[in-house]
Order: sequence, then structure tokens, then C-alpha cells
Amino acid sequence: MLSSRAEAAMAAADRAIQRFLRTGAAVRYKVMKNWGVIGGIAAALAAGIYVIWGPITERKKRRKGLVPGLVNLGNTCFMNSLLQGLSACPAFIKWLEEFTTQYTRDQKEPPPHQYLSLTLLHLLKALSCQEVTDDEVLDASCLLDVLRMYRWQISSFEEQDAHELFHVITSSLEDERDRQPRVTHLFDVHSLEQQSEITPKQITCRTRGSPHPTSNHWKSQHPFHGRLTSNMVCKHCEHQVSTTPVRSLLLT
Repeated sequence: MLSSRAEAAMAAADRAIQRFLRTGAAVRYKVMKNWGVIGGIAAALAAGIYVIWGPITERKKRRKGLVPGLVNLGNTCFMNSLLQGLSACPAFIKWLEEFTTQYTRDQKEPPPHQYLSLTLLHLLKALSCQEVTDDEVLDASCLLDVLRMYRWQISSFEEQDAHELFHVITSSLEDERDRQPRVTHLFDVHSLEQQSEITPKQITCRTRGSPHPTSNHWKSQHPFHGRLTSNMVCKHCEHQVSTTPVRSLLLT
């Protein structure tokens, strides 16, 4: 009788232990499964944080030695190629810097997209890595906007010719130069102080004063300006053909 009760108790204990072990295994499985999910999420977050914030310094080091690109605004490959070509002309960039000193001297913060020269200088200096910028890709739509102010209607969704745009830019720069006063204003102390001294041999009359100093800054021509002449002479009147201004020569 006692043995049968003992056997029954032992059997019940075995069943209870097996039930507990089975329950513990399920709990352990669930915990391990949850920890696996949590670990995967943590690894994904760590990878995302590293990609977003980790290699910033390395990206800046790479950007410092690379030339930024230009966004294609539709069919603006003609404009992008022209800007990249002009950015490789240090003489033109230097001329733009000298050309725009009038704006920077007269105004503390001139409007960036009011003048073609300032807009073009900003883009070319950024493309030639002479101006620090955080953008790896530049948007040159500001150039089209400022050209529209000069009455040039250029659509970014129509194919254009790069050589034609070059003539548009150079002629607009000449128009901008011609709109500036050719005689120095009396309040322009900086230009008045830089006028050259007149030697006694140059003075022809005491009653006639020296002419107003001309602003050489606005009389300067861009590096692409030149004159084309022909040696054709008329046989009857021996009159030589006059020179014509040119902005570029076609190598044909």
C-alpha cells in the first residue's frame, strides 16, 4: 500500500518536474528569441548612427580635394559644361574679382543674385575649390535667373548651345560694365586717392583743371575680349577695313 502511494507520488513529481522543465525551455526560447530581435535592432541602429554621424570627418577630407558637381536641371548640360570650362580659367576668375570690387566696396552685403558678375564669380570659385562650400553638388539655376533679369529667356528644359551661352554671358557682362559710371564720383574717395600724379610737363594751362579721374576698373575688358582685323585694302582709295570686336574665334 505504501509502495503504491510512493510510486504514485514519485510519478506525480516526475510529471511536475518534466512540466517545469518544458515550461522553462519555452521561456528560455522566447527570451532568446526576443534578445535576438533586440540585438538585431541595436546593430541596425549602431550601423545607421555610424553611417550618418560617424564618417563625417572622413567625408569632409575627401570633399576638400574633390571638385563639386553640377545638378542637371533638365537639359542644362550646355550650361554645366561651360561653367566647368570657365572655372578652369584663373585669369577670368581674377578679372571677375576685380570687376566686383565696386559692389563689395559700396555695399556691405550686396545682393548675391542681382548682378551677373557676382553670381558667376560665386559659382566659378565654388567649382574651382577657391570657396569653401558644404555642398558636393551645386545648383546653377541662379545663373539662369539672373540672365532673365538681363532679358535673356533661357529655358532649362530646352537644349541650347554652349557657345551661344558663352556669347550671352560675355555680352551681358559688357552691358553690366557699360551701365557703370565712366567718371569717378566725387564721393568715391578711394578712387580719387589712387589717381596718378600729374607731372609739370603734362600741365598745359593753369586755368584748365585736370580731367576727372576715369574709373579704370570699369573700363577693363574681360580676358576673352579682343579685336579681329583684316589686311584687305581697297585698290582705289587704299582704305583699310576697320577692326571689329570679337569675343571668341572659331577654329575652322
